[in-house]
Amino acid sequence: VAASLKKKYSTVFQRFFQYQALGQGIFTEALSFLSAEEKEPRYNEAKIRLENLIQLYPKSKWAEAAKALIISINRMSELEQKLDQSEQKQAKLANDFNSLSNKSRQTEERHAAEISRLQQENEELAKGLQQLKNLEIQLEKRKKRRR
Repeated sequence: VAASLKKKYSTVFQRFFQYQALGQGIFTEALSFLSAEEKEPRYNEAKIRLENLIQLYPKSKWAEAAKALIISINRMSELEQKLDQSEQKQAKLANDFNSLSNKSRQTEERHAAEISRLQQENEELAKGLQQLKNLEIQLEKRKKRRR
């Protein structure tokens, strides 16, 4: 009876440790998808492994760690989405800024050309006024001579 009982407990302990080891193996495999060197983390693959661990070994000590890691992976995915959206907005803003800068530069160039044209016109008008004054002076002198 004692030998039978001892064998029964031995089998139970072996199964328990196998159960824990299998959970640990799946957990380790999931971690390998997150920490692959020189590659982007494969969050979906890790999440699938962790969900399998929880489904297959719900009472394993690794199940709680898997749940916590899934929450972190989900949060990480949300943050990456927000980062992507922010980067897209930043790129759009940069394009808008460049477009506005180009328009502003073109407007400044047009205004500079217009100012230059108006200055030339102003100089010509000033010369014309001076010529008119000179003509008026000459006309006055002629009038005075005729008298």
